[in-house]
Amino acid sequence: MSRSKSSSKAQGKDKNDISSVESNTTSTFAYNHDLQCWVASSPSSSLSRAANTSPSTLKVATWNMLFDFYHPEKLHSPQRIQSLLDILRSTDADIIALQEVTPPFLQMILATDWIRAKYFASDCPDAHTVQHYGQLLLATKPFTTIIYPLSGSKYRKHTTSKQAVVGIFQLHGRPLVVPVVHLTSDRASGDVASKRDKQMQTLFKTCSMVPGSKPSDHPDCIVLGDFNMKDPEAYALPRPFTDVWTTLRPAEAGITYDPRENTMAAITTLSNMPGRLDRVITRVQTWAPTSIELIGNRKVTITTSKGDQVEIFPSDHYGLVATFSQATREGEPAAVVQPHISYPAPRKSTSSPSTVTAIPTVPLAEYTAAAAYVPVLSAQKHLALFESEDPISRFLSSVLPIPDTDALAKRNAALALLHGLLGTAMQACAPSSVWRMDVVGSAGLGVSMQGDDVDVLVMAQATPWVTFVPALIKVLQEASEVTRLRLVPATVPIVQARVCGIPFDLQYACMPADSAMTLPQPLAYYFSQPSFDASALRDEDVVKMDPASRAAFASIADMQVIIRSVGASRDDFLTLLTLVRGWASLRGVYSHALGYIGGYGWSILAAYVQSNFFSDSPSPSQMLYEFFSTFATWRWEQAAVALEFEGQQTFRKNDKKDFMCILTASKPFKNSARNVTRSTRKVIIEELGRAYDILTRADSANPLAAYQTLFAKSDVLHEAGTYIQIQVSALTSREYLNFVGFVESRVVSVVQQLDQVVDETARVRPLDHAVPLAPVNFPFSCAYYVGVALNASTHDAAK
Repeated sequence: MSRSKSSSKAQGKDKNDISSVESNTTSTFAYNHDLQCWVASSPSSSLSRAANTSPSTLKVATWNMLFDFYHPEKLHSPQRIQSLLDILRSTDADIIALQEVTPPFLQMILATDWIRAKYFASDCPDAHTVQHYGQLLLATKPFTTIIYPLSGSKYRKHTTSKQAVVGIFQLHGRPLVVPVVHLTSDRASGDVASKRDKQMQTLFKTCSMVPGSKPSDHPDCIVLGDFNMKDPEAYALPRPFTDVWTTLRPAEAGITYDPRENTMAAITTLSNMPGRLDRVITRVQTWAPTSIELIGNRKVTITTSKGDQVEIFPSDHYGLVATFSQATREGEPAAVVQPHISYPAPRKSTSSPSTVTAIPTVPLAEYTAAAAYVPVLSAQKHLALFESEDPISRFLSSVLPIPDTDALAKRNAALALLHGLLGTAMQACAPSSVWRMDVVGSAGLGVSMQGDDVDVLVMAQATPWVTFVPALIKVLQEASEVTRLRLVPATVPIVQARVCGIPFDLQYACMPADSAMTLPQPLAYYFSQPSFDASALRDEDVVKMDPASRAAFASIADMQVIIRSVGASRDDFLTLLTLVRGWASLRGVYSHALGYIGGYGWSILAAYVQSNFFSDSPSPSQMLYEFFSTFATWRWEQAAVALEFEGQQTFRKNDKKDFMCILTASKPFKNSARNVTRSTRKVIIEELGRAYDILTRADSANPLAAYQTLFAKSDVLHEAGTYIQIQVSALTSREYLNFVGFVESRVVSVVQQLDQVVDETARVRPLDHAVPLAPVNFPFSCAYYVGVALNASTHDAAK
C-alpha cells in the first residue's frame, strides 16, 4: 500500500499560499540489469549508478506523443512511437518530458534499451501515475518524484485530473525543480482559457515547493510540457519566469502544432489553427538558456502492420530541445535576455507563505529500534472458538481453513530458514548493518488462514533497497528450499517466494543511518504483535526514509494502531476478524486487487466495531450481528470508516472514485478501499445486507442453521449465467507469474469500463480469485472471470 500523500488544509489561507497545494510523493524508478526489471529507487541510493557530479551544460526535451484513443487506424502508433523514440535518442537529452503517455506507450518506452541503460523514470511498467494517460519524466540524474494536482477536467467521455509530474534534482548545490505539465485543451467544456490560467497559477506555486527549502529561496525551475495555449494567452507569465523560445528566438513563431503542415495534427485539430502550444518556461539562477530547437517537424518513413511503407509525422505536436549552460559563478544569477513582452503585476499574498514538506511524517516520539530476531508464530487464544466440540464450532472449523499446530510449526520452520537467508544476504552486501525481520499483515495480526501468504517486513540500517535486494535474490536463487521466486516491481517492491512450500511476501524498509538499533527483550506476545514499537519512531527518522521505505514501514505502523484501538478486547477482535475474513472469502468479496475489500480493509471494519460498540466480552454471534447491522446500513456514499477521528475530519472523498471509503489506520489517511467500483460496491452492500437479514431472522432455538446459511459459499458464475473469461497461459512458471500479476491488476479496469456502458440495474460481479485451468497446450494456465447479468434495456449498450 502506497502511503505517501501529504496535504495541507486550505481553510483560512490565502489562495496564493503554496501550503494550500496538495502533493503526493511517489517513487522514482531505475532499471536493474541484474534483476531485469524496473525497481523503485531514490536519489540517495542511486548515486552509484549516476556519476555524482553536476554537469556544466543541461539539455532538456519535451514532446507530446499523441495518444491513440481516437482514429487509431490512422495513427500507426507502435511504428511512429518507435520513430519518436529514435529522434529523442539522437538529442542525447539529460531530461526528457513526455505527455499523452498511455500505459501501452509506457511499456514500450521502458522496454527500450537505451532508456534502460542511462535513465531514471517517474513511473514503472505497472503505470502508477500514468493511468488513462499522463506525463512521464526521464533523466540521466536521480531525482525525487512528486505529483501535484492542478485541476480536474472532462475530456469527452473521460474525466481526468490535470496534474504536474515534478522531478526535484540536486545540481551544483541547489535544487532544480522540473514540472512536466499537460494543461486543459480546447476540447474540454467551459471556459478553457480560465481553467488554464488557474492551472498556471497553481503550477507557479509548485515551483517553490521543495522539501527542506523556503519559498523565498526561489529554487531553479524549468517547466516543460504542452500548455495548450495560443498567443497572446501564454504571455501572462509572472516575473521572474521567462519563455525560452521568446527569449532566444523572439522573431520566430516557433509553431509546435500546425494542422496545415502536419498530417497528424490535421487528424486531431478542431479549428485548423496553428499554435505554439509546447513550451520551455524557466526561472533560473544557476543556468542560462543558450539554444532551443524544434524536433519531429519532418516526416519519417515507417512500415505499417500490413507491410506498407508510409510517410507520417511522429506526432501531431513537434517537440522542443533546449540547452542550458551553467552560470559564470555558481549561485550567481544567469545573464538572460528578457523577452520583449509586457508582464502583469505579480499577485500579492495577504499572508506569509509557509513551508510545505512534500514528504509526510508520522507524529511519533523518540524510539530505540530493534536488531534482528526471529519472530515465532504460536497458537492463538481466539482460535479456541474453532476447537470446541459444539455444533457451531465444528461447522466453522469445517468451512474456515484455520491453521492447526502442525501448520504453525511448518511456518515457524520456514520463517527460521528465511531469517537465515536474509542474514546471509545482509552479510554479503552490508556486513556492518543492523537489521531485523517482523511478521506483518494478516499473519502479524494472527488471523491468517491456511495457505495465506505470510507478509514479512525487513528493516535495515543505512542499506538501500538497490544494495540489499539484489544480494537477497542471489541468495534465494541458490537455496534449494526456495521456489517460485519473483520480484514484483511496484511502488512498494515485493519479493515473492515459497520457502519450504510456505508463500512469503517480503517488503523492505531502509532505516536512517543514525537510528539506534538494539536487540529487543523477549515479550509475552503471541506473534500478532511484533516487538518493534512503530509508534515510537521519531518524526525526523520517517522523513529521512525514501518513499518506498516509508510505505513499507506503514505496514507495521498500521497494524499496531489497529491493535491499540481495540485495547483489552484484542482476543474478541481477533475472533470477529477471523469470522469476517472467512465469511468474506466464502461469499466472494475478499480481494483488494479485484475490486472488493482486502484483508486490510476488513480488519479496519472489525476494529471499528470492536472499539466502538463493546465494553464487555461479547459472544461471537453478538459481534457478528453488530458488525453486519453497522455496515449493512452504513451511508457509504457519504461517510468514511475511520479508526481515528482526525482521519474522519480531514479526509476528502472523491465522489467519482471513492465508492467506499475505509481509511488507513495511521497518517497520512488514505482510502484502503480505493479499488472498489460502482458494481463491486453494490455486490458488497448486497452481501452485507444478506448477512444482516440472516442474523435478524435467525431462530434462537437453532443457531447452527443461521451460521450454515451465513457462511454458505457463493457461486458467482452460476448466478451470473453470462461471464467474461480472461485466460492467462504460459510455457514457464516465471512467465506465468509475471503475466498473472499484470492481468490481475487490470481486471478492475474491465469492471470500470463495463460500469460506464451499463445502467444501475445491471449486475457486474468479478470472481474474487483466479481459477486454475487444466494444462492442455500450456503447462501453466488460469482464468479470471467477470460475471455479467444484463437486463433487456442494457444488453445492446453493453454489446
